[in-house]
Amino acid sequence: MKLLVHHRPADLSQLWSLRVWQSAWDGNYLRDHTGTATSGQINFEVEDAPELRQIQFKFHSSDLSSKQTYWEPDTLVRLLYRGDVAEVWTFDSLPRVIYQNPFPAAVTFNPGDTLTFHVISQSTFRGGSLYVWSPYDATVVPVYVPESSRDDVNFVSTFSVVLQAWMTAGFHLKLMKPGAGGAAVWEPDSANRVWRPCDGATIWMKSGQCDLRDQPLH
Repeated sequence: MKLLVHHRPADLSQLWSLRVWQSAWDGNYLRDHTGTATSGQINFEVEDAPELRQIQFKFHSSDLSSKQTYWEPDTLVRLLYRGDVAEVWTFDSLPRVIYQNPFPAAVTFNPGDTLTFHVISQSTFRGGSLYVWSPYDATVVPVYVPESSRDDVNFVSTFSVVLQAWMTAGFHLKLMKPGAGGAAVWEPDSANRVWRPCDGATIWMKSGQCDLRDQPLH
């Protein structure tokens, strides 16, 4: 099967490659694909992939001056839960895969708009915050968004994110809970998420999972 992967790394100066493979019980498929940089992202054409729900992939890069190679950690290995797609989008520092254009033509967000995140989480992150950041701009100051309401019956925390100018095209996010006399508690990197305009203004997610949904989770 053919698959076009659009990846946006933080460092576009590197030579980027994509490794795609199957788990041993699914077959022995393993390929490396060199990417092509265009419009602020790296594109990879996977021409001969097996059934998409059987493959997994991650990225590695090479520094052209030092000849050093950097591999993403295994916490960022990406899996596909849909087998009916020809194009996907991925991002730096997180395992989420988006199956639609992150920037739909008819969808725009402006500074001052509010996004509402409904987060299913039991006691670990109750009363915590959303940590919001950009891996693409070192001048951006990360934002801690406190919990605005809590439904203890259904274990749902709500966070209202008022968009700053740098957030309108998207941002990374994860849950954290400030320490009370001890170290803060953070979600693992495997739960790092990205929001893009295609996700809309009302979002549902579950602690420990990297995906975002536009419908309530149960």
